[in-house]
Amino acid sequence: CISRLMSVSGLGSLRGRLSQLRPAFSASLRPFSQESAAGVAPPRPPKRKNFFEVATFLDKFGVDRKFKKKTWTGPNTYWTVTRVEMKPTLDSGKAFGYLTWDGVREPEERMVQGAYSKNWRYIPESEDPEKQKGN
Repeated sequence: CISRLMSVSGLGSLRGRLSQLRPAFSASLRPFSQESAAGVAPPRPPKRKNFFEVATFLDKFGVDRKFKKKTWTGPNTYWTVTRVEMKPTLDSGKAFGYLTWDGVREPEERMVQGAYSKNWRYIPESEDPEKQKGN
């Protein structure tokens, strides 16, 4: 009965015209983006990597290198990696080493904790705290 009412009163044709206008109108309401203004997408932040994704690009998968989490702010807090057991996919495995926390090195080798968290970086030799301490 409603469809009969719409056809009699002419509301059906009005509804059809509104549905034709809706796509054009909704496009004009989209929020302004930098991509549409400059024609180029804004730069993305760098991809965060887990321990194994960082170690993949280093010689011997980072053995004898120092790694730290980006959230660790102390300069003398890092892992010294002694061995890495990488899986064939090169994005997972097991890593072992010595943790140095605030300049105090643990006496025993142990598995690197939190290796799968996405906030690892290696410490280049130019930033190595032990070499800077010797100078």
